[in-house]
Amino acid sequence: MRVLIVDDDKDILNLAEKLLKSSYDVLTADNARTALEILQSVDIDGLLSDINMPEMDGFELLRRIKKNKKLSHLTIAMLTGVRERKDIQKAIEMGVNDYIVKPIDPMLFVKKVENLFQDKESIKNEVHFVKIQMETPAYLKTKIRVITVSEMGLCIATNHEQEVGKIIELEFALFNELGVRAPHLKVLSCKQNEKEEWILHLGFVGASESVLQKLRAWIYKQSTQNKAVA
Repeated sequence: MRVLIVDDDKDILNLAEKLLKSSYDVLTADNARTALEILQSVDIDGLLSDINMPEMDGFELLRRIKKNKKLSHLTIAMLTGVRERKDIQKAIEMGVNDYIVKPIDPMLFVKKVENLFQDKESIKNEVHFVKIQMETPAYLKTKIRVITVSEMGLCIATNHEQEVGKIIELEFALFNELGVRAPHLKVLSCKQNEKEEWILHLGFVGASESVLQKLRAWIYKQSTQNKAVA
């Protein structure tokens, strides 16, 4: 897979390239205009783009990509320090596959990129039917059972199948306990078990470092308490 990373911060470019170059063919650009030139001349599978850049920001780059049929296959993640929920929501509505918050956590960064391309491989051979685009809001409330919690996301059981790649929000008491707003979650996999429940692996989309820090502390506390009981 060939990945293009776009960021006006050379330190971020160097770090991201170093983390990915053993598994991917990595190209870099320090501005959106150069990125567009590369996208027009080189076959790229995935794009990681900053939002706040001079001259042309990441949202404008994304808009131009979405208007270009040649680039419609791209898997895209926004790589940015912007943590405003409205920006995360805007990126999701514009069709990004994920939202990676800076500063970069090396392990989480590599795992998120792996998940991006796992999604791409899983849909490569799907049969596609005609779909009608709609903008009508709809909400589904259903009971779930949380199986595991990690700083990457959740594993849950539910009676309702969910489409892989879908962005969802959950009401989960843990987020209230931590005093944080529930981050968006992306369906990474959905498989049925022997009880005919749907087991969903969900990855956090755009979870800020402050949210992850609270989650890490909670997980560490729970694991320490469990060891003490054992």
